[in-house]
Amino acid sequence: FKNFFLSKEILIILLFSILVKIPDINIALRGDIETYILMGDSYLKGEFHRYFDNKSQFVTSIYASILYLSGNDLRVFQLYGIILIFISGFLIGKVFNNKKNSLLAAITFIFFSTLFNDGGNYIMTEHIVIIPILISYLILIKEKVSKIDFFVIGLMLSLSSLIRQNFLILHLVLTLYLLIKINKNN
Repeated sequence: FKNFFLSKEILIILLFSILVKIPDINIALRGDIETYILMGDSYLKGEFHRYFDNKSQFVTSIYASILYLSGNDLRVFQLYGIILIFISGFLIGKVFNNKKNSLLAAITFIFFSTLFNDGGNYIMTEHIVIIPILISYLILIKEKVSKIDFFVIGLMLSLSSLIRQNFLILHLVLTLYLLIKINKNN
């Protein structure tokens, strides 16, 4: 299992991430992404008050950074979507103990998170928030969890709360779980 992501399976996941997104590469961006792009653009112009719609300012800063680095090329957001889907599929694959299940889980996630997401032509904050949640979960399922691991779990869950405010509930539930786990370890 340790060599799973050092082999051809990682290439399969990457190619599948790209192939699923290619048909939509020239389709207009819709949904949350256009709102965050407008808000990011207003950040870059110094108009911080213009497009606030109870959206995450952390995500807006990410989008503003992408706009700034890409020179306002919106095609970069399609690449950003491919990278997010690939990383999520990769992390989901790491949850399972054998190559067959890992590859199947990764491909299934990529397929369903893009195909049933309005044709997969835009990225929602759910695609972003799953990455810190999966990282914290992968750390949590380790046999021995150190104090530094607990810190990283808290950091990842806090990051997920900055991305999607409604994930504070998940943060609270997992904090209670971690406190119970710490008491059992002591």
